[in-house]
Parts: sequence; structure tokens; C-alpha cells
Amino acid sequence: MKMENRKNYQNLSKQYVCQNCGIAFSAPMHCGHAMHIAESNGQTEWNCWMGPNCGKVPFEAKCDSPSLTPV
Repeated sequence: MKMENRKNYQNLSKQYVCQNCGIAFSAPMHCGHAMHIAESNGQTEWNCWMGPNCGKVPFEAKCDSPSLTPV
């Protein structure tokens, strides 16, 4: 991973809000930084900023159609 991309992933938001239901989410932490949302094989999951091979956590939606926005 290029150094520029690493800096972008290291500064990810730690808080998200669903625009459909208004519920706030805290991003899980991994390797000292917030994880980011990614799609993989039709599943939504939190991925480590170093990549999904380093760490991933299933995303548990609180509504039928989540639309997360960083806070």
C-alpha cells in the first residue's frame, strides 16, 4: 500500500450516522485506527485500514437500508 493511501486510511472517521434511521455507530478500532466500511462477497463489513486480511468485523445494520455518513 502506498504511503499516501495509508495516511488516508489512518484518518478515517470514528463515528458514523445512518441517514435512514438516525442511529449513530462507532467504528471498531484495529491496528490503532478506525476501521472502514467495505463490501465483500455481497456482505458489508468493517475492514482494518491495513486491509481485510489484517482484520475484519461483520457490520450489523440497525435498519433495512443503512446509509452511513461519517460524523
